[in-house]
Amino acid sequence: MASNFITRALAKTLKQPYDFDAPLIINGIEIKPGERKIIDIPFGQLVSHDVAKLRVHVIRGKRPGPRMLVTGGIHGNELNGIEIARQLISSRRLSTLRGDVIVIPVVNLPGFLIRSRYLPDRRDLNRLFPGAEKGSLGARLLHTFLHEVALKCTHCIDLHTAADGRTNLPQVRICGDDDVALAMGKAFNAPVILPSPIRDGSLRAALTFYGISTVLYEAGEANYIDIPAVKFGVAGIVGVLISLGILHERKSDLKRKHPSALCTQSTWLRAPSGGLFRALVPLGKAVSQGDLIAAIGDPFSTQETKLLADSDGIVIGRTTQALVDEGDALFHIGLPSSSLHSRVEERITQAADHILADSDPTPYYDPIGNE
Repeated sequence: MASNFITRALAKTLKQPYDFDAPLIINGIEIKPGERKIIDIPFGQLVSHDVAKLRVHVIRGKRPGPRMLVTGGIHGNELNGIEIARQLISSRRLSTLRGDVIVIPVVNLPGFLIRSRYLPDRRDLNRLFPGAEKGSLGARLLHTFLHEVALKCTHCIDLHTAADGRTNLPQVRICGDDDVALAMGKAFNAPVILPSPIRDGSLRAALTFYGISTVLYEAGEANYIDIPAVKFGVAGIVGVLISLGILHERKSDLKRKHPSALCTQSTWLRAPSGGLFRALVPLGKAVSQGDLIAAIGDPFSTQETKLLADSDGIVIGRTTQALVDEGDALFHIGLPSSSLHSRVEERITQAADHILADSDPTPYYDPIGNE
């Protein structure tokens, strides 16, 4: 449940029921069914005196249906989500919608411009929801984002990567008691679904309070564009849009279905000593309790410390750092609901093989049908 802070801040402005036929107005501009518009919403001024604007891509269907919001770049250096959003809005397939798709490739414009996860004042934008009309630049941005765009939507997919120095297996995180979010997570068809506690001040907390089901996609690492992560992400959004009836399903969509592994919980393995870290297992690997999964070398001798798995599970994230201190988080292990975690690994491998099986020689291929 959202924090008491959010509850107090938002209680007076609860979202009204969604009505497709009601005018959709963003920043004073009406977007009618069947129309497509790009709208820039000013929210403040940068140090350069340039006006900071939130760029919103609105694609409306001609027929009624849900309204999906897709957000990228809430953390300014998480680039996979921005690329996923770019590919999504360039797809011709979005020309035949039942309902609407609203895409914001870069929410955290100030952080993106300085190539940082954080705002220029070092605050995390994803801990500042719901924002404030007369607050800091980040707070004003979020107030504008919520009231001009997000609260006019019925569902949301929020795109992220791991934080600096870590990488994630493509995975969807959901609120454990939200059946709609669980269904969206299954339709996304990422290798792993992980119920995850809601963080105070996050987009997911704010939208959950309003009854807007939200799934969070995590894949890859900050500051890089990871091709498999992008492919999984674009295909996953399409899967959710199909499940909600916003897009029509094609025969080619059926080929990519590999049931996601539901990890009921997860745990971090930490460094038993400091030194030079070498991972011995990749992301997506099934490990059993007692397996050797990493070694940490003493940089001043030949001594090494072994790191053994302390439970059966799937490697869903790990550090990318070669130098670690004692206690550093090294491996994120998902604990599948099924005891046959080796079968989960096989499923993940099959999904990865399919998503990467592409004869297109270009760096990215469009899994949503850009003819």
